[in-house]
Amino acid sequence: LRVALKRECFNNAPEPVSGVTALEANSAVKGARRRELGHGTRSASRWRWRFIMQPDPLTPLFLSGRARGDGARDVTPRALEASLGSVRVIDVREPSEFESATGRVPGSALLPLGRLQELMTRPSRSDPVVLVCRSGNRSGVAAAALVRAGFSQVMNLAGGMTAWNAERLPIESGLGVSTR
Repeated sequence: LRVALKRECFNNAPEPVSGVTALEANSAVKGARRRELGHGTRSASRWRWRFIMQPDPLTPLFLSGRARGDGARDVTPRALEASLGSVRVIDVREPSEFESATGRVPGSALLPLGRLQELMTRPSRSDPVVLVCRSGNRSGVAAAALVRAGFSQVMNLAGGMTAWNAERLPIESGLGVSTR
């Protein structure tokens, strides 16, 4: 969590100081009060300090993943299942594999590895993205490419659909969702 510090005077507009850590904010308050009281130019009672907790912009799924050397993270099938709906899942397999009996992660979108450039032209590079393939190799290559393109929350499904199916998690196929 990050802390935003606001200094308010009873008769003036707030002065925001955002993006500081709790330790920095605490030091700023102590230092400002010392200066105000020491110099006698301002009464400490005229000023109020408010701390506003701001959530870290990184998603819990991204933070729970195992770091890779390329800046992306590997996430487990169970962790992804718990986060479905809050992350964008992109399957980088070919259309025939996407529609195969192996199935796909529910809610995933097909974007074959050869067409990954289409995703790189989109403006939102801070949204969490999980890449999926059959074994995790192609999606790992795609994850590294997205990180190099400036995407900040890129994740790879460790083990791909093979691991997803081994965990017996729900899949979508041409017939709909199977809960197994």
